[in-house]
Amino acid sequence: MNYSFVFDVLPITFPLQGNPEEWRRLFKPCASQRLFLPVVLADVDSLLYVDTDTLFLGPLEDVWHHFELMNSSQIAALTPEHEDPNTGWYNRFARHPYYGKLGVNSGVMLMNLTRMRLFSWTDYVVPIYKEYKLTMTWGDQDIINIIFHFHPEIVTLTHHHLSLGIVTLTHHHLSLGIVTTDPSPSLSRDCHQDLHRIQVSVAGAVIDERTFITVAECNCI
Repeated sequence: MNYSFVFDVLPITFPLQGNPEEWRRLFKPCASQRLFLPVVLADVDSLLYVDTDTLFLGPLEDVWHHFELMNSSQIAALTPEHEDPNTGWYNRFARHPYYGKLGVNSGVMLMNLTRMRLFSWTDYVVPIYKEYKLTMTWGDQDIINIIFHFHPEIVTLTHHHLSLGIVTLTHHHLSLGIVTTDPSPSLSRDCHQDLHRIQVSVAGAVIDERTFITVAECNCI
């Protein structure tokens, strides 16, 4: 079956509070843009975010199905950062709050943007960054863990890697992820010398009345 895709090119958008360059350079270039997707994609209900170092060995629809398993208070679904406390990073090294016993890995994240907006997600991001920025190691993932530590009822854990055939190859988090049904997608990945002009390409494909969002960014150094 063939699908058609419509692309909208949007600028990187960070909050007016603080220094945009700090957000742009948090952990890896522009990785923190994901924290503000509920505002940037104001007309999008839900999306599946993945890091570009992720390989899918099964249908994306199987991952998307987890939205149907979430209750009315849950705004996101993620997988645990580790499964063995003896090798867990957060439980051994974190100097800030994190979700549960082992923390969550945000490399594959189902985001219900409508519920995130109702929760006022972005209102939590800036204060948490200001309070914990000197103790954070993994940037946007740490902020996500801190929010879910204080609001555990709004997140559900899944086991994408084990049950759905998803393999995370690395954890460089260089860019936002690609979610597409096209095995060879052609996406804009233009890098501009002016960091204020770094572009994000967003594509949506309606599949059985569900929307998959594609987000890609250039890996600027």
